Amino acid sequence: MVSRPGCLENLMRVIRNLNPSMMVVVEVEANHNSPSFVNRFIEALFYFSVLYDNLQSCMKQYEEERMRIEGFLGGQIRNIVAEEGA
Repeated sequence: MVSRPGCLENLMRVIRNLNPSMMVVVEVEANHNSPSFVNRFIEALFYFSVLYDNLQSCMKQYEEERMRIEGFLGGQIRNIVAEEGA
């Protein structure tokens, strides 16, 4: 998005219009493309455990939404670990 300023401005405008009470920006620092299953699994384990811990602590009162997000993350885990990014 940084290389395309117009797109970044549009995204920020949409977020601003949603009027969120909190916004979390995540920069992925994980090697999810390793050819080694063990390395890919360990990277995914560390990365997604942090996400699940954050969801649990930040969304205690929003059980249904948290479960929906966790379901989405489960698909991402399957994609990285089992399907090798198919």
